[in-house]
Amino acid sequence: MDENVRSFAGIELVDLLRLGDLAADAEVELFERNPAGSGRYAGRLLGRALCQGAALHYVDKHNGVKDFDVWSFYAQHEEWPFPTRWRGTRDFGPSKFGRYPGDPAHYIGRRVDLLGRSLPVPPGADPTDAIRRYLAAAETRSSRELAAKAVVLIYPGDRVGEIVWPLVHSGPGGVYSGAGPMTVVLRMGSEAAAWAGGTVTTDYWSAGT
Repeated sequence: MDENVRSFAGIELVDLLRLGDLAADAEVELFERNPAGSGRYAGRLLGRALCQGAALHYVDKHNGVKDFDVWSFYAQHEEWPFPTRWRGTRDFGPSKFGRYPGDPAHYIGRRVDLLGRSLPVPPGADPTDAIRRYLAAAETRSSRELAAKAVVLIYPGDRVGEIVWPLVHSGPGGVYSGAGPMTVVLRMGSEAAAWAGGTVTTDYWSAGT
């Protein structure tokens, strides 16, 4: 893609929080429209994450942003999977990111695409662990596509900016784990750590810095 259609402005925590608000607003509408279907997922949210190219830009600082892809992950309801075909959209609005010239004229800012998945974990499960397991299993096209780039938490609020994926990434000053932009240890199971090529030490995996 021609670089002049991407924004290379840095993504800050306030931007991630805005994306989370836009996603929450869209999901309220979804649940209200179908309370007996998708509405069953109200209260089952594990985490929301910025994914794909914009998430990669948050991690590497040079990929650029065409649009924002936000995924919400829910604890799976035993009688009703989250509708995988649902896709919401929102307008980020006027910002330093500008707008993508290929979008319809009614978009003032960058387009925000909203999607969701239910994961086979109980309510209250750790969102980072649940999402990593989903990505590492690579059982679906969506999980493989998400794992090809990056995933950054935007909810829960006390974990905004936590890098879920990739497990190890390069950054200023060296190589860091996905637990956060300046953290060098990562909580995970030994099997996943071995798969990622790390060194297992009890409950943590060292990024090898």
